[in-house]
Amino acid sequence: MELAITFGQLNPRAWHEAGLAADALGFESVWLPEHLVFPLEMRGQLVPGEEHAPVPPSMPIYEPTAYLAWLAAQTTRIRLGTFVYLLGIRHPFVGARAFATLDVLSGGRAEVGVGAGWLVTEWEAVGLDPSTRGRRLDEAIAVCRRLWTEDVVEH
Repeated sequence: MELAITFGQLNPRAWHEAGLAADALGFESVWLPEHLVFPLEMRGQLVPGEEHAPVPPSMPIYEPTAYLAWLAAQTTRIRLGTFVYLLGIRHPFVGARAFATLDVLSGGRAEVGVGAGWLVTEWEAVGLDPSTRGRRLDEAIAVCRRLWTEDVVEH
């Protein structure tokens, strides 16, 4: 059996100690959450019927691939992933480069977990139409796959 640990509700100040302990205890992987922004007004539901966001807007937001690269330098075997990286909210070149860098720095231990995101106001805060989340994510995944496997990519 393989065990993973997620840092979704864990205060970011505890990530370092938890990541090192997970590696030492033989966990298979560690997973970091990701949001680009927490708007003051949160619309969208992670869980149907849930009235409040699962993460308080005051929670610090860190770039997960940068943090995981730092953790990779201090661990030897644990796999390092995101749940859920909002790939569609960024240009796919940015996401592809971030994960390629993490994979190189970690010696091939990167896990790419992407999704469209549930927080409607997060998309609105960056000037994007939340109704395009699925289409943008599909396109970004396709572009990233090409960037990771082809020598020349036009987009």
